[in-house]
Amino acid sequence: MHRRPRSRRSGTVAALSGLALVLLVASPLRAAPLETPKPPPGMSRPQEEASQPLVQVGLDAAGRPRFQGRLTLAAALDLGLRENLSIALGQLESRVAAAETAEAAGMGRPKLSLGAVGAGGTAPMVWSAPPGADPGFLTVLPPGAVGLNATLMVPVFTGGLLAARLQAAEYSQKAAVARAFLALRQAARAVRVAWHDLQHARALEDVASWEIRAHQELLRLARHQFDQGRVARVVLLRAQAEVAAAEGRRELAGGEVAVAEAELKSALGVSVQSDFEYESASPEPPPQATEEEDLRTALSDRPDLVAARYALEARDRRVAQAVAEFSPQIYAMAMAERMQMGAFQGGPLDGGYQVGLGIAWPLFDGGERAARLERAQAQKEIGELELERLELEVTAQVVAARARAQAAWQAMELAEAEVVAASEGLRIARLRHQAGRSIQLEILDAVAAERRARSTLAEATALAGRARAELLYVTGRF
Repeated sequence: MHRRPRSRRSGTVAALSGLALVLLVASPLRAAPLETPKPPPGMSRPQEEASQPLVQVGLDAAGRPRFQGRLTLAAALDLGLRENLSIALGQLESRVAAAETAEAAGMGRPKLSLGAVGAGGTAPMVWSAPPGADPGFLTVLPPGAVGLNATLMVPVFTGGLLAARLQAAEYSQKAAVARAFLALRQAARAVRVAWHDLQHARALEDVASWEIRAHQELLRLARHQFDQGRVARVVLLRAQAEVAAAEGRRELAGGEVAVAEAELKSALGVSVQSDFEYESASPEPPPQATEEEDLRTALSDRPDLVAARYALEARDRRVAQAVAEFSPQIYAMAMAERMQMGAFQGGPLDGGYQVGLGIAWPLFDGGERAARLERAQAQKEIGELELERLELEVTAQVVAARARAQAAWQAMELAEAEVVAASEGLRIARLRHQAGRSIQLEILDAVAAERRARSTLAEATALAGRARAELLYVTGRF
């Protein structure tokens, strides 16, 4: 089954529209600058001078867009916010809420219906409007007559019932828009995390490739010394085993790269058959803000908190709606009717009109309205507790995310120093071996130490990137 290609810009336009609406109706949702990362020492890959720009090259069998070209973190964020399916779902939910608001607004406007009834028989009968006509009508139709009826109904006083219903729908719509923007934030966090996971996997693959080269050099040296009778055969076999082990680690690392790449493409919402050239990058330092500033930003800008506050306002309006059900309902009505007696025999025309007020005041309903009011009040109290709990969770998340981000950044700096020290240790071990002051085992230990240091740096770099992504999310930044 073929699917029509979606516009690459449609998702972005809708996302920006949702953002604009949130900015108008909610508390400010500020955006932090995009990351412009730089590679850590000793971990960057050489890049080609002429890289292919990022372009769409068609659709895959599932109808997802396929891309190829150079992919940076900034480009990945832009692509993910344009193609992510969760964002599209959030925008559709906003459309549903907007339609419900329009429906609630229509309940307070004048309504006009037009109906016609024709029947034959032996006695006059009372006919009502067919289902679907609002307002409905009743008419007495003589045998063989045809009647044309127009009915107008305008709300005059409802005790605030219609106004409360409209306000509840408007607040629900604002909450839906905030949730749509929450989907944007979650998509951005998922893209950042998947990006750093992929960078981690590629860095470990680089570490394995470096280790292979180091052990291959040791194998060449061991073979030369063995041929000269300077070392035992066990040294040569040990060098061969180290090369094989390093090659095995590189194969495993290559598999992890494939998995991480698939997960990134899934987070982007693009085809897994997309062909990207990835730019190596490390995260920027955590945002330089105080804990008080981060807490204030999170409590005011987090879309989930904004949505919870609007949802609470909607529940408060539903309480007012339930209270208004105890009030009398007054409507102004007008009806005009044109009837032809003996229509099938060409009888005379007759007709007229009436205007008036209708009032309904339910006095006893078996407790239905009281039960609805109690339910609305309980739901409002639940919303208040949920909002309070969410605010407490957000403050805890901010404190924890700040601590993790600072610790991860310091760990990355320490890992960089560890790589420098291990590299220097390997250089000295090689010089000592060349001078005949050590055995090959000392070089093997130095290679293993540098491999551990490089692996630690790869892990710390990815951890710093993930921690920064989480801090941006929990503080309500973009």
